[in-house]
Amino acid sequence: MEKNRTIKQLEKRIKELESRVVDADKLSDTLKESEDRYNRMLENLQDEYLFYRHNTEGKFTYVSPSYRNILGFSPEEYIGVSAEELWTPNPVNIQADRHTKLSCQGVRQPPYEIEIYHKSGALRRFITIETPILDDRGNVVAVEGTARDITEKRKIEEQLEKYRSELESLVQQRTAELQASRKQLSTLMNNLPGMAYRICIEGDSLWVEFVSEGCRQIFGHEPAYFIDRGLVELKRLIHPDDLDRLVARARLSFEESKAFECEYRILTASGETKWVFDKADVFSSRERDSRRSMEGFMADFTVFKTMEEKLRNENILLRSTIRDRYKFQNIVGNCRAMQDVFDLIVKAATTSDNVFVYGESGTGKELVAQAIHDVSDRKDKKFVTVNCAAIPESLIESEFFGTSKGAFTGATTDKQGYLEASDGGTLFLDEIGDISPNLQAKLLRAIDGGGFSPVGSRRVIRPDLRIIAASNKNLEDLMTSGSIRQDFFFRVHVIPIHLPPLRERGDDIFMLIQHFLKKYSQSDSIVSLTRKELETLKNHRWPGNVRELQNVLRRYITMKNLHFMKIPRLSETRKTPVAESAEIREAQDLRMMQVEFEKKVILDALDRTRWNKSRAAKELGVSRKTLFRKMKACGLQ
Repeated sequence: MEKNRTIKQLEKRIKELESRVVDADKLSDTLKESEDRYNRMLENLQDEYLFYRHNTEGKFTYVSPSYRNILGFSPEEYIGVSAEELWTPNPVNIQADRHTKLSCQGVRQPPYEIEIYHKSGALRRFITIETPILDDRGNVVAVEGTARDITEKRKIEEQLEKYRSELESLVQQRTAELQASRKQLSTLMNNLPGMAYRICIEGDSLWVEFVSEGCRQIFGHEPAYFIDRGLVELKRLIHPDDLDRLVARARLSFEESKAFECEYRILTASGETKWVFDKADVFSSRERDSRRSMEGFMADFTVFKTMEEKLRNENILLRSTIRDRYKFQNIVGNCRAMQDVFDLIVKAATTSDNVFVYGESGTGKELVAQAIHDVSDRKDKKFVTVNCAAIPESLIESEFFGTSKGAFTGATTDKQGYLEASDGGTLFLDEIGDISPNLQAKLLRAIDGGGFSPVGSRRVIRPDLRIIAASNKNLEDLMTSGSIRQDFFFRVHVIPIHLPPLRERGDDIFMLIQHFLKKYSQSDSIVSLTRKELETLKNHRWPGNVRELQNVLRRYITMKNLHFMKIPRLSETRKTPVAESAEIREAQDLRMMQVEFEKKVILDALDRTRWNKSRAAKELGVSRKTLFRKMKACGLQ
């Protein structure tokens, strides 16, 4: 019984062992299959990875077949060899040796690099990961590792690093060159006699994005003044007369994306008017099609515009005077002296310089001033005539500078003075020698750019005017006596024009007679004179000059005789008014006799005082105003 039980137990044990054998075989097959798959995997990775195992002493116990493909050595050549024997003594491998020793101590290390010689002698680099293998007690029995060949990768990285370094160097070089170019461009832009700018527009908005330093020379404003300025503020810098034309051209350029070019006037910070030449191109933004910009350059064109106007005017004037050299505007004359006067009028009209006209009363000083104004570029502005001798001293300042409302009793409105009225035009000052030195100083400041203020006002006005002065006195004598300030004289005495008296223009007498007879004749037929009458007119002294001749001919047209004229020269006969009474009685008209009598008395007084009207009036016992009225009635003005 006991034997049978033992046999059964043995049979059961045998079956268990057989079952375990079967399981072991199956496990062996599975392991073999896994090993085959692992080996196939290793074979597939043999061109890129190295697999190895070494003991705690660092000697290889296994290396993968890929060593042959990657390093040229057979796996057998590594077995039993220490890893240190294969490494080159360089900083990379010294660091790798530390990692290996720590791995042998059971410390898991991060990936690290090593360098190993190929069998051919070439140095190759690998990145390695090692894993310690522990027994049941946790002791390190071996270290397994995987090394990936990164030689080509490092070469590429080194090449990329080289390229990157070269690129950075090139970028730095180009940046330095660009900065130098920008600096040169900035220096060039700042030294150019003009202003570069960029104006942006998007929708209905327009603003200034950039201006160069040249804006200081052109506008008198700093660059910051323009940045982000809008259209409304920019319009204030443009001359009102040119604004509409400029806006129309700029709008057309933006709409059609065409180049912009225009000449116009601007207003500087100091109130000065300048001509500029503006040229720009229109660009569209790539990022936003709705935004466009105008980039251009503006140059001060004032000198060239002034020169252009001067040459144009001079050309027109010269052509006009060549066609009709015996007449200029309302001035008639063909003698050499008058031809010289015409030439001076042409030259004076092409500039804005002040003019001083010398000449006796009646020689046509105002006509000369009017002619200069009418043919100059100021012809569209006012020509203001001032008889300085006829203005009372108490009113002369308010007449010249104007008055402000409330300045004095009765000043209910602002009154414009002569200086403000002639802004942009011409101010003709007749008998300038009668202006007081005090007023001369104020006028000098006004015309020198300092401006003036109307009486009772603090408002400063700086008119742009041209002064043409006239006098029949010797101003040098007046300067000597202190009646004329020297600085004032030289300020208005830039272009002198001397008008000859009629007695020195014998060749022009007949021409003037024909001119006045044609002008004052009331019918188509021109009144003619006899030869004797013509000789009488030619031989007359003409103390009243052309104005006297003009009045004589007007009376002749009415009276048809020259009996009212005194043929002998006053300077030669020096007769008293009583001695000449017999000749005066020959006139048939009592009124004309009275006029001739007064005329001769006045002429005598004027001759004795060398045509000093103040002294003549005093000598005759009348006021200056009465003397002027009498002279006008007698044809002496």
